[in-house]
Amino acid sequence: QVTKKPNKEALLFGKDHMTYRELNDSANYVGSQLRELGIKPNDVVALLASRSFEMIIGMIGILKAGAAYLPIDPQSPLDRIKYMFKNSNAKAVLNYQGQVKKNKLPELPFIELSRDKRQIENLPLINSSKDLAYIIYTSGTTGIPKGVMLEQNGLVNLIRWQMREAGINEQSVILQKSTYIFDASVWECFLALLTGSTLQLLSEKENNDFKLLIDKIIENRVTHTLMIPTVFDALLDYMLDEDRIYGFDS
Repeated sequence: QVTKKPNKEALLFGKDHMTYRELNDSANYVGSQLRELGIKPNDVVALLASRSFEMIIGMIGILKAGAAYLPIDPQSPLDRIKYMFKNSNAKAVLNYQGQVKKNKLPELPFIELSRDKRQIENLPLINSSKDLAYIIYTSGTTGIPKGVMLEQNGLVNLIRWQMREAGINEQSVILQKSTYIFDASVWECFLALLTGSTLQLLSEKENNDFKLLIDKIIENRVTHTLMIPTVFDALLDYMLDEDRIYGFDS
């Protein structure tokens, strides 16, 4: 997609945007830093980031290095974060804006994410389709959290099915609503970026306020979103209640 349309908007966030070339170059830098640390296929790299361009850069950069990404909510209890580090045998940490202090984490190679550090050259491919792509941990509400490991071939199969069933193309704009520690985020992020469409990121405030959410959908002409039924029903009810503003016909 970078080769086909380098200057197309890959990411939207707030009033800013990032092109496919910019995203690729920033992710190349992250990947090269991890390779220099000795990261290899099926190694796990923990990612601590809030909603941001850097969150996506980290995900892609880890995959470019050949490793699997482990998304962690920086607001999670420290004991849970430490447990996931130990249980996953993470080899390195990507951190954004110092949201978790280095001295509170296990002693692992530590890289601060930045969208401004870039490397033009793509990294040589070292993966097979059977290598891990990511690990997502369950909530742990019924016991100890469990890490679910997904391979790259499963991720590619998912995206191909979505493309076929949802009619996604380069004109599409995909809403990135789910927190990245849940697997629904995989549907959103990779569906957008592997099809050459645009990924619309939301701030926490936009994600939790229906009016701001609808404004963002209208402003950037979002074409696809993924929501659980209860949230979607509540959003529809809100839109119908506010038909004087949005012009929806109940």
